[in-house]
Amino acid sequence: MDSRQNTLEVVRKDSVVVSTTEAFKKLVENNVKKYDYSSFKDLQRIGRGASAIVFSASLGNEKYALKHVTDDEIRVATQESQFLLKELWSEFKDSTNRGNEFQQISKKITDSIEKNRKTSEEMFNELKGLPDDTNAQCLFGFFYFIGIGTGTEKQLNKAFEIFQQ
Repeated sequence: MDSRQNTLEVVRKDSVVVSTTEAFKKLVENNVKKYDYSSFKDLQRIGRGASAIVFSASLGNEKYALKHVTDDEIRVATQESQFLLKELWSEFKDSTNRGNEFQQISKKITDSIEKNRKTSEEMFNELKGLPDDTNAQCLFGFFYFIGIGTGTEKQLNKAFEIFQQ
């Protein structure tokens, strides 16, 4: 069982909290696991990154940026996947440097995936789940652009727009 406390337990331990700044300090000191955001006003989503959603909110007379970590979306590649990822990246980089056409590159990549007993869809989903790995994200963009593991025209059109940016 997790021994960290929730917000109400921390703040209610001391009958008086001087300021919101001190309240946040107490939350950090007590390693709070979750927070009840109902005391915040004007909660608005302002952005999303690879591992968190950021909100703007007011508490008292002060404005805060709140980060909601979505660590369930971040994965670490297995040893087997890391090997395949290195192989795919090497194949992609070498083929691109030799001036090969995208169709030739995609054929070599799909052959490598099949040789390693994976499906294109499995590899596509693994790449999607590795937002902190630049090689994986480059390959993910290529997969999206060419249509490896995606299966639909709508996805291909969206990938082309993203790739152009």
